[in-house]
Amino acid sequence: MPLAIDLGLLRGRLYAAESLQKLVAGLRHRPDMAELRRVMSEAPEDDSLQIGWWHDARAAWLDADHQTLALPAAGEAHRAMRLLHDADQCPIAALVFDRGLLEEPLLLDTVASSMHSALHGHQVEAALSRTSASGRPRPPRANAASNATCTTARSSDCSRCV
Repeated sequence: MPLAIDLGLLRGRLYAAESLQKLVAGLRHRPDMAELRRVMSEAPEDDSLQIGWWHDARAAWLDADHQTLALPAAGEAHRAMRLLHDADQCPIAALVFDRGLLEEPLLLDTVASSMHSALHGHQVEAALSRTSASGRPRPPRANAASNATCTTARSSDCSRCV
């Protein structure tokens, strides 16, 4: 009996190691936002994994194809979600996944952290692309969403979005 337990633990660790290897390999190539969903879904082997980004102007979560993404309700039988937050604790992205992934909290945390890092990388790239030829950063374009207050559709505990 103890051998069966050890084999089960080993199998779980090998699965986690393989999943993390897929994730790191996929992120190494700095995927664009559309490709990021595929990379993120390969690690936990969840083809149904979806990524949503908050769009202030439409007041909705959107997927990589700019289609509205419905977030699962709390306690939904087959789907779950994890929100990713910015420095002000405002939700900026949502991972929607098979509820079974909740049984692998370390893998889920790693996927979420990797997603957050990838989003940060995209933000840095966007800031660098605003750099003028003189080497001085240009200010971002002003828009109504840049100083918007978070809505209850995003998070009831978010006080401000920047």
